Amino acid sequence: MSSREQFLRDRAIGDFEYGLQRGRQLLTNDPRVDGLRRQMEDLSRGYSGQELGAMRGLAANELAGQRSQYLRQLASRAGRGGIGGARAAAMQAAADQNFLRARAEQERKMALDSAQLRRQGIKDYGDFLMRQRFGELASGAGFAGLAQATYAQSGQEQAAARAANIASQQQRRGILGQILGALF
Repeated sequence: MSSREQFLRDRAIGDFEYGLQRGRQLLTNDPRVDGLRRQMEDLSRGYSGQELGAMRGLAANELAGQRSQYLRQLASRAGRGGIGGARAAAMQAAADQNFLRARAEQERKMALDSAQLRRQGIKDYGDFLMRQRFGELASGAGFAGLAQATYAQSGQEQAAARAANIASQQQRRGILGQILGALF
């Protein structure tokens, strides 16, 4: 590799690295982007303990209200039907078993929902990080491409100036100089 080729290669690498640095400044080191990254990372963990506790509390209250209302209706129907004693207690125990199953089902659904939220959060967070990295790489490639285009244009301008200079020197020789220059 010639020294000029090595120089141009080193220059291109430097331009690419400068572009990466600018991309990081814009896409990684910006406080707004960093805040968004932290939020996405937090969401990738699923429900927090407080959120899960609040959801459990709401579900338990709702289920307790349904149970209470159902037991009142059951007692009313049993009273009107003349059912009492052990038979009424068995009916209430069966109802309690059904509500315990419903409670377990709610817990299972909350656990599945939290797991799904965690998986989706991890996927979204990974996508965010990859887009951030691709943005940095695109910034580096863009800066390198712009610099190379500028270098190429500068080289073309220098070549055109040299060609114009050579052409102007040939015109200065005059007619006799041109004839003699063509012979020799």
